[in-house]
Amino acid sequence: MKLYEEFIKDVIDRPERHNKWVRLSVQRHINDLNHPDFYFDEAAADRVIKLIKMLRHTSGSYARKHFDLQPFQAFGVAMIFGWKRKDTGKRRFTKAYWETPRKSGKSELAGAIELYMAFFDGENAGQVYTVATKLEQAKFCHEAAKSMANQLKKDSVSFKNRCKVTQYEIKDIMSNSYIKKLTADSGTNDGASPSLAVIDEYHAHKSSAMLKVIETGVGARDQPLILIITTAGFNKFSACYEFRNVATQVLEGKVKNDGLFAIIWTIDEGDDWESEEAWIKANPNYGNTPKAEQFRQGYQNAITEGGSALVEFKTKNLNIWVDAASVWISDNDWMNVVVDMDMDKLIGARCIIGVDLSSRVDLTAITYLFPDLGWFYIDYYCPEDKINGNKRVDGVDYRDWQASGYINVTDGNVIDYDFIIRDVLNNAELYRVEILTYDPHNADLIIPKFVDQGLNCIGFRQGFLSMNSPCKRLEMDILSGKLHHSGDPVTRWMMGNVEISTDPAGNIKMDKSKSSNKIDGPVSLATAIGGYLHIENNKPDMLSMADLERLFE
Repeated sequence: MKLYEEFIKDVIDRPERHNKWVRLSVQRHINDLNHPDFYFDEAAADRVIKLIKMLRHTSGSYARKHFDLQPFQAFGVAMIFGWKRKDTGKRRFTKAYWETPRKSGKSELAGAIELYMAFFDGENAGQVYTVATKLEQAKFCHEAAKSMANQLKKDSVSFKNRCKVTQYEIKDIMSNSYIKKLTADSGTNDGASPSLAVIDEYHAHKSSAMLKVIETGVGARDQPLILIITTAGFNKFSACYEFRNVATQVLEGKVKNDGLFAIIWTIDEGDDWESEEAWIKANPNYGNTPKAEQFRQGYQNAITEGGSALVEFKTKNLNIWVDAASVWISDNDWMNVVVDMDMDKLIGARCIIGVDLSSRVDLTAITYLFPDLGWFYIDYYCPEDKINGNKRVDGVDYRDWQASGYINVTDGNVIDYDFIIRDVLNNAELYRVEILTYDPHNADLIIPKFVDQGLNCIGFRQGFLSMNSPCKRLEMDILSGKLHHSGDPVTRWMMGNVEISTDPAGNIKMDKSKSSNKIDGPVSLATAIGGYLHIENNKPDMLSMADLERLFE
């Protein structure tokens, strides 16, 4: 029985050991064996597998041993290279999405595929690239390919005569094909015409820009391949997670894309992530790499250390997309308190406003908190120039959020504060605003105008003493279901970015310097809650307007 057939049989015979996406990927293969437009070429699949098994591992205890291709790896390779189009005989899949936890050998396998595509795929002047955000990341696949090439030169005289390995490329002298690294800052991306592009750790890419360049460049090739390999990440609004959603919909049959192969190793929804059964689902080579004892020790370390170590274990060892490198309020808890609010009920309601002013070229957030209704919403503002460059800035699609009404955009390259002032004052006529709290940073640009209009404005520092009570109150009210919101995607994204710092006394605050990305909305919400607590408890750590004026003397 062939290796990939072993994997298929195991998935069918022992479905409890495999997650939903793996089962669906295998079932798709079985269903498509009767497809009118495609056929499975076993000889083509076997040829690639045979070549890979001739290569040698590059590191660890397997270094210099022949490639010990595992059944799960053979399945992916067979699917990518075995499926053909009946009308042309060319490969069916031009794009593949391969998501596995770390230590599953994906970079080394990708390096082996790079060698096959450059030397044995029959493409004249083929261009094979390892695509990454940074040169350091691109090295993983590229160095594996380079090491395997050097070892194959020792094993094969014919390969030695045609392969030239230099510092920056691996070249096939016979076909004039090569393997190179390609990074976001390389400056030569637009001229690429890849026959294969391995996009490594796509979750780390801030945008889909590199993928789009590659997609444009492959048009001249007969049967190109874009291979996306990645572990899970922390940003559920990233280009990678967006692509992952497409892949899962293809596997579920909700979206038709006959040119995309996808397989994802993770645990199933509802699984006990602390069980070894779940670990096996997420790690197709569990017991071999990663080794079981080391994995158990990693779990124990994560449990003991908690915080970011626990999230890192879930994300990188179990391939679970988690909200941030250090979870404060989870995405599930945040979305559990989403409610639809009749906005007419807010008219005349008691309101606390929290303001987090950014630099004039970035996001500004204004929170409207209605404590008697247990509800809030946040208005966001940014300058036009921030969203008119790449589609994705800060790893998210601001333009889409603007079009959907979640972000207000002002003309030019800086925020028009008059626009914000007008909005706040208009809302102050609708609501019964008791207090407006704000971060004193940049406050002289906007707060005096609110004071002139009779709003009660109080400065709110963002240190441990000021932020501790509001942050703890926010957490308590979300987890207990006392505070609700609309579930807008901007604030949802930002909550996933929040990291908390703790001082020796146990006080906490949202830490902008540690957080993975923007957190302006949550900070403005905590500022509003601070204003509410000031009113309720007369907190002494607030600044009066007179105090603020002295700060700017």
